[in-house]
Amino acid sequence: MTSNDEEEEESEEQYVFVEFLGLPDPSILRQKGICNMLAVDGTEPFLQINRCTFKGKYEDSVGTFLILQEDKEHTQLSYLCKTTKRMVAEQVSIRKKQQSDATGTSQEGQSNTDHNVLSDKT
Repeated sequence: MTSNDEEEEESEEQYVFVEFLGLPDPSILRQKGICNMLAVDGTEPFLQINRCTFKGKYEDSVGTFLILQEDKEHTQLSYLCKTTKRMVAEQVSIRKKQQSDATGTSQEGQSNTDHNVLSDKT
């Protein structure tokens, strides 16, 4: 058995129903591009769809969600899978973390170790 075979055995595919709250422009979900998920197994997973970042939390679902897919002509839906896993996601903004110096005043980006933080969009 090769290491690639071992990796394939460990990977598991799981579908999650994601509800986006307060989405200012729903068309971003239809655009082709990059989609990343971080900390999927944690209590606060993050989704990045193109340039938009979302912070999620898992919630109990009432019942089962059916996931359907459209055909290439967008005329018919067919069954893809079902899931009971539900995530509620809200858009967040990313900004540089402000660093405090010895006097207690904050200086943005003055350190070699600049960090990005996520904060709820208001």
